[in-house]
Amino acid sequence: MIAENNIETRGAVLISHCLGKPAGCLLNLEMLNLRQNMVGDQGSRAIAEVLKVHGKLRNLDLSSNGIGKEGCMCLSQMMSINRSLRLVNLGHNQKIGPEERALLLRGKQSRRTRMSALQLVAIGEKSRKNVDMLQLII
Repeated sequence: MIAENNIETRGAVLISHCLGKPAGCLLNLEMLNLRQNMVGDQGSRAIAEVLKVHGKLRNLDLSSNGIGKEGCMCLSQMMSINRSLRLVNLGHNQKIGPEERALLLRGKQSRRTRMSALQLVAIGEKSRKNVDMLQLII
């Protein structure tokens, strides 16, 4: 668990390199918790790119990371391809609004994915609501 360590974009990029190397130290990782690290769109893009081919990760927590439209687009593409992920938590990302949510749902609902849950809980300002509860579990 690397939650709440302020790793920011650079740290997320370094983690993505470790996830992506064939002999990488994180190749067999099944759970990645990067909650409250402010990885932003660039960091989430780096993680999403490597997870298109990473076949072990089951749970990904990117809650409270300042992820917006660009990050959501990359994560949606990754979710439509990745066959190992079961849960993605993107709660408390204040830049995620209805448009970004629609992108994420499109990726989650892909026929290729095996995801059972996409958590978008307590998404705020951009949705113009204090708390917007959306948790999809199939």
